[in-house]
Amino acid sequence: MLGREPVVRALPQTARLYAAAGLPVNLRGLALRDVAAYQVPAGPGGAGRLVVEGDVVGAAAAPRPVPPIAVEIRDEADRILYRWTAEPPRAVLEPQERARFRAELSAPPARGQRVVIRFAAVDTGETPVSLASASPAHEEVR
Repeated sequence: MLGREPVVRALPQTARLYAAAGLPVNLRGLALRDVAAYQVPAGPGGAGRLVVEGDVVGAAAAPRPVPPIAVEIRDEADRILYRWTAEPPRAVLEPQERARFRAELSAPPARGQRVVIRFAAVDTGETPVSLASASPAHEEVR
């Protein structure tokens, strides 16, 4: 029987099937953890801003390069209103090492309902982390 990693490398769309069956595959060897999105109100004469922060964790047995982090703001129909990338907190992470990232956007779109983050670059089939940006508790959605 073939291992999950070679199958997902050959057919990336199978990663979602494995995840649905409770057998996630992490080809990148990195994970996003403890992610929160919150809004900072506008100060005198300035615009408010959206802050997204969390940890990148080394999830492989060997050091892994850390790609930029892609951030998307989506509306109620799940359409992308704005997208940008944030620099990674470190170039490389050792196994189980954590590094905190932070991304900010001045004057985020008013119609934004969700913030979705993922690693930038080639889609490996990993499920992005989705947050309710308007939630003061920063609860995870899906």
